[in-house]
Amino acid sequence: CAGNSDSLFASGADSYSWSPSVSCSGVCSTAVTSPAITTTYTVTGTNFFGCVSDTTITIFVLPNSLSVSISANDSAFCLGSSVNLTASGANSYSWAPGTGLNSTSTDSVYCVLPGNSTVYTVTGYDSFGCSDTAIVRVNRATNPVVTVNPLTSTVCSGSELTLRATATNLFGAGITYTWEPGSIAADSIVINPTTNVQYIVTGVSSYGCSNAGSVDTSN
Repeated sequence: CAGNSDSLFASGADSYSWSPSVSCSGVCSTAVTSPAITTTYTVTGTNFFGCVSDTTITIFVLPNSLSVSISANDSAFCLGSSVNLTASGANSYSWAPGTGLNSTSTDSVYCVLPGNSTVYTVTGYDSFGCSDTAIVRVNRATNPVVTVNPLTSTVCSGSELTLRATATNLFGAGITYTWEPGSIAADSIVINPTTNVQYIVTGVSSYGCSNAGSVDTSN
């Protein structure tokens, strides 16, 4: 395949010379070449007495038309979840590194992130051994840190108080909140409890990472 190298082996003489020139050492019985186009090589062998003989070999260069690509169902995911990676454009594949992957030799794999953001490389091959590579970066999304303001509250009977949720350590844009009791979807709620109540708010980021905060109220 174009861009690859090949080894040529000669035997039957004591030393050899190649044309066109190739990379070799010593008596040059083994030569390495990487022609850009189909090329015919002539090797001339010489024995101890100076007798010579030659032969030819043609290396056919195939155009490398592979174009390997990777698609992912997401570019980031939370610890404990997974992301699907799918390669296309070739007949067979090899993935690296193998850390976190369920397979390193199929077109479609799923990745359980090993703890840090990771760059994966897939090499695709056709039936002739021609290859192409593609890369994808999979990021580990962090869990948000959810807090409730005010942190503690005493509410007079019959009075109202606004509780507001905020999040830090947020990976990506956007977060949604759900309050309990009540399953209220909002970043803030207005309460007027008649008994002591613990309010819990769960924040879920756009990548599905979640965490919770709480506040105890008394009256």
